[in-house]
Amino acid sequence: MNYSQPILSLFQNTIEEKDTAMLQQLCLHFGLVDTMRAEIWKILLDIKPIKLPNHLNLTIVEADVPPLVNKLISVIGQSKRTELIKDSYSIATTLIQPKTSPNFIPTVIVALVFNYLYPKETIEFRLGGVFSFLNMLQPYFTHLYPSIQKGLFCLMHILLQYHDPQLCHCLDSFRVEPVLYTNRFLYNVLFSTGETLNDVLLLWDEFILNSNKYLFYYAVVAYLIQIKDDIMKETKKNELITLLKVKRISSEDLRIVICRAASLERRTLTSFKLLLSSCFRNEAMFQRWYSQSLGSTLALPVEPHSLVNDIKNGMEVLFIDCRTQEMYRGGNIGNAVNFDYTKREDEKYVSKFFQSKPLQCLRDPKKYIHVVIYGCGEIGKTLQQTPSLSELTMIMLDFIKRGIKRLGVLLSGYHLYHKLAMNKTPGFEVINHIPSVCPLCTPPELAKLTMKITEGTKKFTEKATIFFSNLSHQSNNSQAPPSPQRGSQSTVHKPYSPIQQNQTITPVKSNTEIKERQQMRVSSTKGTNQISGLVEPVQPISNQPIPNLLDLGLEPVTDPSSSTSSNTNSLNSSVNATQNNTIPIQPLPNILDMPIKPLNIDTSAMSNGDISQRLTFDEEYNEEDEAEESNYFDELMKESPTFEADYNVASGDAVDCWKKCLVILSSVDMLVAEKPSGDGEMFLLEEVTYTDIEKVSAKKQNPEICTIEVNGKQIILKVQNNIEFLKQLNDKMND
Repeated sequence: MNYSQPILSLFQNTIEEKDTAMLQQLCLHFGLVDTMRAEIWKILLDIKPIKLPNHLNLTIVEADVPPLVNKLISVIGQSKRTELIKDSYSIATTLIQPKTSPNFIPTVIVALVFNYLYPKETIEFRLGGVFSFLNMLQPYFTHLYPSIQKGLFCLMHILLQYHDPQLCHCLDSFRVEPVLYTNRFLYNVLFSTGETLNDVLLLWDEFILNSNKYLFYYAVVAYLIQIKDDIMKETKKNELITLLKVKRISSEDLRIVICRAASLERRTLTSFKLLLSSCFRNEAMFQRWYSQSLGSTLALPVEPHSLVNDIKNGMEVLFIDCRTQEMYRGGNIGNAVNFDYTKREDEKYVSKFFQSKPLQCLRDPKKYIHVVIYGCGEIGKTLQQTPSLSELTMIMLDFIKRGIKRLGVLLSGYHLYHKLAMNKTPGFEVINHIPSVCPLCTPPELAKLTMKITEGTKKFTEKATIFFSNLSHQSNNSQAPPSPQRGSQSTVHKPYSPIQQNQTITPVKSNTEIKERQQMRVSSTKGTNQISGLVEPVQPISNQPIPNLLDLGLEPVTDPSSSTSSNTNSLNSSVNATQNNTIPIQPLPNILDMPIKPLNIDTSAMSNGDISQRLTFDEEYNEEDEAEESNYFDELMKESPTFEADYNVASGDAVDCWKKCLVILSSVDMLVAEKPSGDGEMFLLEEVTYTDIEKVSAKKQNPEICTIEVNGKQIILKVQNNIEFLKQLNDKMND
């Protein structure tokens, strides 16, 4: 690029003044001047010399130098080959331990590039430059623990699956693991993608100037998408791997990769960015995800709070509620579409679901919609999830097979979202929420009982109406004068027959009309099935037995948590006004052996004398349940042997993967809980039943480290009082 003299002078003055902000803006608007690259990098990276260790003995075997390093040395200067190898390997050895680390050779390559840029500077200066460059882009480079390595592989696979599931499926079908393209392109900052060294420097210019220092991570996925056509043409695994190793793209294509990487970063949910940042620094958020969800590499984990912020910032999100239809009717999130996971095997149901209008919009290339799938989440102490994570993964595969992109799974599902909405957290809202149907507000057993009580009340109302109608007509007929009889014929009494609904009886006409008639109104108040009866004065009935309600086929239902008992009492009091005999109603036995809080009557909606009752169930599993859960570990530790230990989240011997924990040997199982810092909550890492333990072993060199094998999985613990721990564990296993 040609620059005018005033622009070059402005660059030069800014470099002399070491004005970082101005220099960065000039590079963004005019481009980085190639002839000034070394000076610009020096200021932007804030390079400071670092001393080499005094005793650094290197033995480099020529045959061990990889081809990529040999090729770069030939470009820089073959005449200085021995010096270049010694300097670059010295820098890499100082920064990376051990040499077997996957980012050791990439660090050698970066050191050679800095030798190319700063040939006259000291090795201490170049060491400081390599450190500043890698520390800016890859903060993990000095402590690339096994857990971080696995996390980077899985997150790379998730990101590729999220934006291009077709390409990801192609690589997976050939069993090309994420470790291959992550090691190939990530650690050397995509050095092996450019055709020339100058192309690579242009690529690195963008990484240094961009405010988002994780751009190079998205650039790996952008590069794979850029060569997607070549990848899809391959039919053999060996040829595909060779393609990934030797494929180079032009400087123009590299600029497209940078633009696509920036686009992918903007169109990725914030939850992934937070998790990626936490992985780079090995923070608690990544460690929790790593210890729990590493097995599922399909789903992009979505954190509720960051999701709400993304929606506020204009991201379009479609929720897929994978709970049952009954749960969905009790309330759902936003614009959620229900996909009943129990009907996943029903081809007609699945076909109709994907043909619906909301799902058709996902295939529109002009729309960029994120799909968030959720289930019930963790409920109560049992940590039950319906559907399970594996079932959600299978549902995601159904979406992926139909070409739907940008799929994520909501962490903790509807349970946490519902809790935040009920606490009136800004941005969280549950629509169509019916507490009596919602499984979180009303336990399923209580909801069934309420429904049974409601149905029983309806039957009781209908049959009671018929009964009192019959009673009223019999009273009227008893007051009518007897018809004239001939001779000594005896009176014939007709048997009692109930009056059917919508049937009227015309009284027998006589000279004396009935002066008083009984009127009865039976109405049901809005929102409840409460009977309010008004009975006018009735003439005494003599020698007329009152039928028993049970003989009439009525099914009385009583429950201490419903208003049915009050309705029954009102009905009995009305009958007592006419007859001293009481109507026997046998109560049903208790259906649930659980406490039910009384219903609250909301009288705030009373207007114009019309009493409207709204039944609201108190939440049985809210604050009290949380208090019990917080005290669960405390009570368990008082009753059971407890040991302080370190838990290896990577299931390996590396010291860098240990985290503080407590091991609780209860009567039935062994619990490994993360040791809280300060007033933090305890977090369950492992729960193992003693009968599932296959083997317990300890090394002679490190007797405090115990390896517990459970169903093919290893749990590695470093217990302080290991002798007592092994003794207690052995006793528990033998009980």
